[in-house]
Amino acid sequence: MSRVAALDTDRDRLVQEVADAVRELTQPYRREVKSYRWSKSRNRVWTSWTTQFPSLLDQMHDAAAYDRRGQLGGGGRHIRPGSAVPAVLVALEGIRVSVHGWVVELGGAPGGLAADLRLLVALAPIVDHRTLVRLAADVARWHRIAETCSGW
Repeated sequence: MSRVAALDTDRDRLVQEVADAVRELTQPYRREVKSYRWSKSRNRVWTSWTTQFPSLLDQMHDAAAYDRRGQLGGGGRHIRPGSAVPAVLVALEGIRVSVHGWVVELGGAPGGLAADLRLLVALAPIVDHRTLVRLAADVARWHRIAETCSGW
């Protein structure tokens, strides 16, 4: 494979990684979970199930939401300790600022966080390779932060 073909393949992979990560950040997604148990005859029995989750950004918003009594941290399915809520809010604001910076750098018109992320997916195929590598690294970092804050 020539160097140009290798760069094109790498570029296609990076664009796909950006699109996949942004999809999980902005849209509900499904995860298949596999586990096993031991039968009475000591054989391993595999089971799997698929669960649908809200987008990672929605999970972060829920984690930092107010509960019915007006206390932070009770908005999601799982009640979080009060000390975790500021960390989620800081992480969410950090993602928002970084995404806004990318949109401005690439010449787009900033909108809401989800719209800006989708704009980055649209712009990913047309940016130069070095910029695409940096963008893919940042999107992967935002995805890891959102997974961490949502309990994954």
